[in-house]
Amino acid sequence: MKKLFFPLELKCHFNLREPKSLKPSCIYLVATIGGRQWKFASGVKIYPDQWDFNNQEALPGFTPIDKINNLIVSERLNEMKAVFNDFKQRLCHLSLSLEDSVSWLRSRLSGKQDLPPLQWLKANILADKDIVNNPTLPNCTARQFVHDVEKLERFCQEEGIDLTQFSMIDTQFVNKYRQWLEKQTKLDGKHLSRKYVNSLLTNLHSFLKRAVDNGRMSYSSFAEVIITKFKNKDDVNGDNAVFLRDDEIIKIASLKCASFIDEAVRDVFIMQCLTGQRISDIINVGQRSENRCGVPVTEMVQQKTKAHVAFAIPFVMARDIIINKYNYNLPNVSRNTVNRRIKHIARLAGINDNILVKRHLCGDNEPHIMKKPKWECITSHTGRRSFVSNLAIRGWNYELIAKYTGHSCVRMVERYDCSTLADVAIFKKNLKHAPYLVLQLTGDL
Repeated sequence: MKKLFFPLELKCHFNLREPKSLKPSCIYLVATIGGRQWKFASGVKIYPDQWDFNNQEALPGFTPIDKINNLIVSERLNEMKAVFNDFKQRLCHLSLSLEDSVSWLRSRLSGKQDLPPLQWLKANILADKDIVNNPTLPNCTARQFVHDVEKLERFCQEEGIDLTQFSMIDTQFVNKYRQWLEKQTKLDGKHLSRKYVNSLLTNLHSFLKRAVDNGRMSYSSFAEVIITKFKNKDDVNGDNAVFLRDDEIIKIASLKCASFIDEAVRDVFIMQCLTGQRISDIINVGQRSENRCGVPVTEMVQQKTKAHVAFAIPFVMARDIIINKYNYNLPNVSRNTVNRRIKHIARLAGINDNILVKRHLCGDNEPHIMKKPKWECITSHTGRRSFVSNLAIRGWNYELIAKYTGHSCVRMVERYDCSTLADVAIFKKNLKHAPYLVLQLTGDL
């Protein structure tokens, strides 16, 4: 049975190393945490006869130099008590192990100087294995985060802000940064989109959380920062929320690719459209599939959400790709590679319908509505939306579709459904007059 733990009730006190000595004695902060007593050096000394043991404070002293020394002692001990109080708040809100918590406390109490905030942040991001080696993230994620930090650096330079500590990033700083971003323009002279600025503000929040986790910013300072984002009037799914109809998936699948890498990208993307899995999980559709009672079945735990899914591969084309072409060994292609090549592949396949997209720029009250060729809006995540939308067109309910996609909330599945009445009409027309443009479901569904 786990023991009860009340972080706010933790207390600390100060001990002298040699309380009966006639010489200046080192002062230690002592606290009992997790049933164990911990000692932390303060780095200051005091004559024992000038220390008030009952009130835990330095006495004024007898000589002018004693008064100066003891004032320094008092300031240092007050700093340590403030750090300890912040430590208790951290224990309430952050799930850290005892060792990590005490390590953080020791680091803060030591008062060691480190890199300036933004330099430290870049180094910390590049050293974070959870970002650099995370298979669920594209290879450019760390690079993008560093780019966002460099944008912060440019803001500080242009505004003449000498950012020496993370506590300087308060609500006023964030509002000033937001206003600065609102005025920035791209090479074509257009302002940044509200969606992009909001993503920068979201990342700034995660950067501050990273500083808190590593003892570079107090939790109390972090909790007081209010980040106000732009109200974005783009549609819920974003500017590029498109899906591919059956006939468009068949066009891409029929394309003769010029290179092996494009063929691998094409096949992995098509498998996304036909199974509804994220790019980080699609390789497991092959490696974790087996034949059960004559039915190819995939069972796996999705990397991002740890959701457990088990399903029969629903489309005939998907089974043909995974079994006949790759023998349950799909190529391992990164999300970055898919996003880099899939637009080109879709353009060659003739996915050229013009679609309306919204783009809300900073400084504009209403979003711009513009036409774009459909291929330009395709990303790796289009595959997951295509799967949901095409099954919804066939009349499948969202609860059943969620068993494939691994969504725990039916409302999220609904957001992935990008189909319109026009798409339903196209499907019905093709089903009646051109069945070769309709993806065939397997007979066991």
